[in-house]
Amino acid sequence: IRHAKGFRAGGQNLRAPSPTFFIPFKPETARSYEIGFKSEFWDRRIRLNAAAYHTDVTNIQRSSLIGITVDGQVITATVLGNAGKARYRGAEADVTIAVTPELTLAASAAIVDPKYIKYSDLTGDRRGERFVGVSKSQWAVAADYSKDFGGAELSLRVDYSWLSKAAFSEYNEPNNPQNAEIIKATTIPATGLLGARAGVKFNDGTYKLSVYGRNITNNRSAASGLAVFPLEYAGITRQEPATYGVVGTVRF
Repeated sequence: IRHAKGFRAGGQNLRAPSPTFFIPFKPETARSYEIGFKSEFWDRRIRLNAAAYHTDVTNIQRSSLIGITVDGQVITATVLGNAGKARYRGAEADVTIAVTPELTLAASAAIVDPKYIKYSDLTGDRRGERFVGVSKSQWAVAADYSKDFGGAELSLRVDYSWLSKAAFSEYNEPNNPQNAEIIKATTIPATGLLGARAGVKFNDGTYKLSVYGRNITNNRSAASGLAVFPLEYAGITRQEPATYGVVGTVRF
């Protein structure tokens, strides 16, 4: 059982284009409550850890894009302020199994459910907006195999990780006829990545040689994105392509 408190410092909007918006904002505070366990059994060949948590975030610091008039011209400005309160609930678990002295299997999973309890600023009620960069579920599996053949030791690894979809923009306006299209354009789809590595070392690890592959299936879906609505722009950065390499090491 654990309780923790953290904060993000407050400040002032000293770079605002008008003195009217030189307003201070309070520190953002997070209080987290966690309960879980760590265990080992089957002669310590199985290790299982799990935890559930609840986090309350108050005085959330969020940016608001507003339109103001300066010298007779209407310009947009970003103002940082305290928008309200959010809560996060989630759970995570991981297990490692030493199937044999040579083979080890591992798996992990996590889920999170974020929600705005209160969220409003100069632009109005924003409780319906999305959480940026939050995948509500994810999991990963891996297998490691190592074998000592006397003069050489072989090691093999294969792993796969998966993330559910995530928004890269807070946007969510159900009354807008284009809402579904905009949400789709500003969402990173669920994706999975496969990797593998094989290596061999000689002379008690003095010489090592390994080959590896990352994103072996060449998944080029979106990895991150950027939305700038005043410019009507939304763009993505794709996953790096399938990559293969060879690494050699000599220890002196």
